[in-house]
Amino acid sequence: MDLALALRSRKHHVAIMCGLAPKGMVWLKNRITSRVMGNAFPMDSYMGFPVYRGWNFYQGFSAIAEKENPDCVIVQGALYETYEFASWASQAGHRIFFYIHDLSVPLSDRELPDLTRVTFIANSPFTAATIKSRLGLEIPVVPPLILQKAYRVQLTPRYVTMINPRPGKGADIALAIASACPDIRFSFVEAWGKLEPASLAIKKQAQALPNVQWLRSQLDMRKIYSQTRVLLAPSRYKETWGRVITEAQFSGIPTIASDQGAFPETVGPGGIIVPINASTDEWIAALRRLWDCDSDYQ
Repeated sequence: MDLALALRSRKHHVAIMCGLAPKGMVWLKNRITSRVMGNAFPMDSYMGFPVYRGWNFYQGFSAIAEKENPDCVIVQGALYETYEFASWASQAGHRIFFYIHDLSVPLSDRELPDLTRVTFIANSPFTAATIKSRLGLEIPVVPPLILQKAYRVQLTPRYVTMINPRPGKGADIALAIASACPDIRFSFVEAWGKLEPASLAIKKQAQALPNVQWLRSQLDMRKIYSQTRVLLAPSRYKETWGRVITEAQFSGIPTIASDQGAFPETVGPGGIIVPINASTDEWIAALRRLWDCDSDYQ
């Protein structure tokens, strides 16, 4: 959405085509309209943008493209099917820009569809380097467009905050740090989506610690950041960018992050990078450096 807002601010007309979760009033209205009008992707409006929602992108795209007559189409997505769609749309004559912010498909063993007519854009130098290594392509970098005003806050910092406490994101590391630092308060904030059994087990352990609060996913992250002194991001994934790191940095909040993927370039001088295979003591030492020493924190 930030990309759409940025384009609109430059006087471009932007229309959005997206999937549809089978729940809620948006889904219900969409399905009723689809049935009555015989339209696979009926249009609604969000933040002043025309939004087309549905399931079969191949069925819906041609009609939407005929109506909107786009100069270009920006595709984003992490699924193999997204790459297939980009290939199909480009061969149909549309100018396709694929904005890569997930590497699971390029790094997989699956043979990619014909993407010779697709222009790729990377969200970080790490992503661009990976695509060059995997596909032999030199592609430009456009860092994620994140609206500062949506996240910048006045601080009353009280917590070490971890967002999306799942195993792959290093929740066990954060849990071990919290357990070893009973004098420091921690806030674990869920991301969107249902928690799998391993994450539910972590939630149960976290809620048993007196210095940890566990919060549901938040529509407005400003309240979370306003109470954050240090952001913790010990992810094991090869992250292509650390969006929450950037969001926190708008308010001068430092991050302690793993050395995976694009995290080092995302954090820059705004925090501490810890090797993912470091001991718990090394993570604790990094936290103590920022929590206990004002000069290092500044």
